[in-house]
Amino acid sequence: MPDRFTQITTVYEDGKFSRLACGVRYGKKWMLKGLQPQYAASELYNGLLRKEFDILMQVRHPGIVGVVGMEQVDELGCLCIVEEWIDGVTLQRYMEHPGNAAERVRIVRQVLSALAHCHRLQVTHRDLKPGNIMVTSSGDAMLIDFGLSDTDNYSLYKGAAGTLQYIAPEQLRGEKADARADVYSMGILMMQMRLPSALNPVIKRAKSADRNMRYANASDMLQAVDNSLHRHALKKSLAWGTLAVGVLTVASWMWGQSQVKYNTQPIGGHIPESWHQSDTTHHYPDSNFQSIYITKLGVPVHLVKAGVYSVPGNISRNLAVDLGLSVMWAPFNVGAEHESGLMPGAVLGYGFKDVSIVFRSDDGACTVDSVGRKSISGTEFDIARRTWGNPWRIPTKEEFEELFRKCEWRYFPGDDHTIPGYIVTGRNGKSIFFPFSGFRYGVNYHSVAEKGFYWTANRFNDTTQLFNHHAFAVVMNEHFLQIIAHGDVNGFSIRPVLDK
Repeated sequence: MPDRFTQITTVYEDGKFSRLACGVRYGKKWMLKGLQPQYAASELYNGLLRKEFDILMQVRHPGIVGVVGMEQVDELGCLCIVEEWIDGVTLQRYMEHPGNAAERVRIVRQVLSALAHCHRLQVTHRDLKPGNIMVTSSGDAMLIDFGLSDTDNYSLYKGAAGTLQYIAPEQLRGEKADARADVYSMGILMMQMRLPSALNPVIKRAKSADRNMRYANASDMLQAVDNSLHRHALKKSLAWGTLAVGVLTVASWMWGQSQVKYNTQPIGGHIPESWHQSDTTHHYPDSNFQSIYITKLGVPVHLVKAGVYSVPGNISRNLAVDLGLSVMWAPFNVGAEHESGLMPGAVLGYGFKDVSIVFRSDDGACTVDSVGRKSISGTEFDIARRTWGNPWRIPTKEEFEELFRKCEWRYFPGDDHTIPGYIVTGRNGKSIFFPFSGFRYGVNYHSVAEKGFYWTANRFNDTTQLFNHHAFAVVMNEHFLQIIAHGDVNGFSIRPVLDK
């Protein structure tokens, strides 16, 4: 039969009841997880295998090994879970020759993100250890082996489970394991990874013997990791406090583009560390636009020139798109006149009363009066409202997060008529497009067609008062969606919303 597996070879036997084999079908490798011969007819162990398959089907995520089915493999004489083949090594092998600190932090964040997804679905892994995490050839982490995982939907195998070195104390006592047991295992694992010292308090809390003292779940732990790294980055930046404001702004930008991410929401892969000026730039003296020629696409992107006040006003509210959310979203950015993928609009500074200042080439920091506000949405500092008119406004951080949670984000690679970006589709089938319009610093545009930067209305209020000129922005590329704090001197895109 053409759909039979061929070239089947045993990869691993766990010494208990399961075994892993590699098989080829349709010219592609697959991982086959089944039972050792002496257990192949056992109703109990087949039930455990089905339980693992059911859970893996529930927790689909870019950071978790994917499954495509479960079927009888005659060559192995047992029922098998058919999983994607991961080209890489276990974290255990990876740590024999670990990469730099930024790579290790990224691996931790990816594992926590995948684990947080499980915890949101009330699934506990129960066997987190370096051998159950794969590091792919591209450097990304993936959770594997859910053989001991559990959720309240099943009655099979509720006893103590896990690997002694990483198992939580309550599991050893025979108590029910919940998300905090996985947090404990992550604490032990992170302790072994030689991470930056800024994460030591997070690790200490995670591996507390008292589970009530740990983080409630992986999502809380991921937030703590990001907050710790964020504070550490700010402290390093404060060493430059005697320098000019312009130098501070550049430093904050470089911090914002590093591997240390604040409040991220990954889709897969990672943000490139570098930032650079885009391809060939052509300035047209008799036009409000400048054209940046994107070599890899072979198309020119038309952007509003820095210093030019050219934004359509009084945009009709009838253009707003209802995606089935709490607000309606504009179909294009401020500065654009219509949905053109090669004319993404203006990239603007943040929080100015005077609209003309927004379009200056040297925006400078935002209006001091807006500092200390939680949000400028709908206020006199709202760029969307001041350019498009009331009732348009800048979306809040929470409204972007709703857009992340409740809509499908599909990457579009670009073509002759549109630069890359995301097509965002609501549950009602309606869509809007977020182009990768890059960002502006001074008169120069950077990362056009590679990344998108969108202001939210929420400020980042720093208790030290030295980094108050920061606001939260959505950053996106082919692999990532995230919300992080950025210096408000930068020019980012604005996508307005309307209240229903």
